[in-house]
Amino acid sequence: MIPTLSVVSPVYNEAEVLPEFCDALRRVLDEVGASYEVILVDDGSHDGSFAVATRQDWPQLTVIRLSANAGHQAALEAGLSHSSGKFVVTMDADLQHPPTVIPELLAAAQASDVDVAYAIRSGRSEENFFKRSTARWYYRIIRLLTGVPVINHAADFRLMSRFVVDVLNDIPGRKVYRLLLPSLGFSYVTVEYVAGERAAGQSKYTFQKMLSLAVRSSVQFSPHPLRFVALIGLLTSAVAVLWLAFVFGSFFTGSALIGWPSLMSVVLILGGITLFSLGVIGEYIGEVYEGIKGRPHFIVRTVHDPRTGSSPDHSD
Repeated sequence: MIPTLSVVSPVYNEAEVLPEFCDALRRVLDEVGASYEVILVDDGSHDGSFAVATRQDWPQLTVIRLSANAGHQAALEAGLSHSSGKFVVTMDADLQHPPTVIPELLAAAQASDVDVAYAIRSGRSEENFFKRSTARWYYRIIRLLTGVPVINHAADFRLMSRFVVDVLNDIPGRKVYRLLLPSLGFSYVTVEYVAGERAAGQSKYTFQKMLSLAVRSSVQFSPHPLRFVALIGLLTSAVAVLWLAFVFGSFFTGSALIGWPSLMSVVLILGGITLFSLGVIGEYIGEVYEGIKGRPHFIVRTVHDPRTGSSPDHSD
């Protein structure tokens, strides 16, 4: 029997919070009154998260264990590929995505007859200024560089129809769902929520990971960064021509020029622009290289399903 609802949640070193998360999620899903399945994806945790998850006495709970830490987006991909519900919810397991929002997402999607229901975080007051600022600028920069209409504060807490999930699963390559979904033009509705406090531990989305996600998003979805580099090169050439005209003008008028400092300034500026340009081009080459290697984005070590038992390894 195909369940009405699938809930997919990546897990990375969340052993402390998993029992509380599972209890809260189960209470909500049991009250919904529809058939469901829950898929937890252990993304190479080393704190016993897999053991804690498999000890939960919950027939509808499937736990997928990846062989190594493949990253949040790859863990989502693994969970989506194993889901079978008519609607699929993706959410984090740290309780900052409240399970109580799931019925609202389902009701909103059904009432509006849309493909996606995004959960929009209505406030970030519990986070420090740096975290709020980087999150805000992330969306602005991504929209500028890619042209994708990314929705503010729409992270990875969402509900999708089976049609959408099937489309996503058929798309090859590494995926950044925050950009992939809005870039495909699916109809959507938004539901605001107030984020809960993290039950235990610390956020796994560090500044470095957010920066890496932003770079990969820009490279995957648009040639705009390359065009930006070309524009910088054009502007630099224009400045160089103006500078050359100034040098010639000074030579004929007999004006003295400061040699060494001005020369070093020009060299450093051009060197910085050149290295920056090479870095951007290198990101594109690296993305192409990763794609042609054909290596799996993740390797599933075990699938623990109380209804069918554990399955052998496979990859995708």
